[in-house]
Amino acid sequence: MFARCFTDPLYADFSGLGGQAGEGAREDFVAGVRQPLDGFTATQHMSPNQVIEFDGADSDRAICRSYMYAQHLLDGSEGVTSISRAAPTPATCDAHPTAGGSND
Repeated sequence: MFARCFTDPLYADFSGLGGQAGEGAREDFVAGVRQPLDGFTATQHMSPNQVIEFDGADSDRAICRSYMYAQHLLDGSEGVTSISRAAPTPATCDAHPTAGGSND
């Protein structure tokens, strides 16, 4: 279900967290996100206050900016290991609808 939240290809910008910005395959992005999170017992990610700007020149493009708050629980540790983000994290979403009209 997580992968279906993204278009293929996608553009993501993690430079504010010390990562990279760039375009890539959805499958590679999902694998790259899952790998470090697999060690946690539970995770919670909230993305409130989304602002979506549609591209006037290309109706299949939009930019979504939102805040990201994340909590990560590791069994055996005290409390919750928390990673928070206070500034908007921009991501450009390219929509490529399939023949059935969905964005798989």
